[in-house]
Amino acid sequence: MKRVVIIDDDVVVMESLEALFLSAGYEVQAFGLATDFLAALDGLQPACIVSDLRMPDMDGLALARRLKIEMGLAWPLILISGHADVAHAVAARNAGVVDFLIKPFPPQSLLTLVNTCCDALLRSETDDQTG
Repeated sequence: MKRVVIIDDDVVVMESLEALFLSAGYEVQAFGLATDFLAALDGLQPACIVSDLRMPDMDGLALARRLKIEMGLAWPLILISGHADVAHAVAARNAGVVDFLIKPFPPQSLLTLVNTCCDALLRSETDDQTG
C-alpha cells in the first residue's frame, strides 16, 4: 500500500492534499504540526512525507534535519511552500529533502513525485525483507 503523511498547519491546504491523495488511492495520515507527527511517528508505517516549509512549531527544514540527520529516517520528504527562494531550496537539499515545490503547483506534479517516492520506499522495504 502506498502511504503518504501530510504535515501542514493550514487546514484548507491539508484537507485539499488529503483529498488529492485519497482520490489517487493512497493511505493518508495528516498532521497540523510537525511535533504532532513526531509524537505519532513510532506508530506509523513508512510513508512519503509532504510537509509545509513554514509552520509555527517546527518548520519543514528543522523537521527534515531531525528526521534525516538526527534520527536517520529513510522516509522520503517533499517540502512545499508559498514563500521560498533559492536559499531555501539549497537548504532543503542539504537536509536530505527529495524535492521542494513552490505553491501553487500542478497537483499532478505532486502526485507523480509522491508516486516515485513511494515506489522507491516499497522497493527498499522489499529489499530489506529479502536481503
